[in-house]
Parts: sequence; structure tokens; C-alpha cells
Amino acid sequence: MEPNSKIIIIETIVLPGGQYEYLEERWARKMDLLMFSVLSAQDGSAEEWTSIVKKADPRPSLGRIEKPPGSHDAVIEIVFGYPN
Repeated sequence: MEPNSKIIIIETIVLPGGQYEYLEERWARKMDLLMFSVLSAQDGSAEEWTSIVKKADPRPSLGRIEKPPGSHDAVIEIVFGYPN
């Protein structure tokens, strides 16, 4: 990939406690438990996404993670080279 190339992932992530409104946090935690019990999987945190990116390829870095208000999904930016 070219320097400053970006990969954008739309994914549900689990933010640290207290960063959601009450009902939104309940929904996020419930979905995380559901994924774990049904699929043996879970939603990742920012730290887990950083680890996943580094294990896949040491060149890129985790750019930004933004969760739009009212959305259950977040935008995860992976950057090759230096972020602008």
C-alpha cells in the first residue's frame, strides 16, 4: 500500500464504561454477551483493535475510532505511514 493509505472498517466496538447513555450501554453490553454466548466471539475495544492491527502487519497504525451519536457501529481508521 502507498504511504498514508487508509483502511476504513465499520464495526461495533465496546467503549469504556461511562461513555454511553444508559440504555445504549445496556444494549452494547447485551450484544457483546450475546456474541460471546452464541458465536464464542465478542466486540473489540480500541486496545484490542490496536493489537489485531499490529499482529496482522506491523506497518500500519490505528488512526481514529469514532462512534457517531445514535449509531451502534463505529468507524475504525487504519493508517499506513503517518496520520495527517
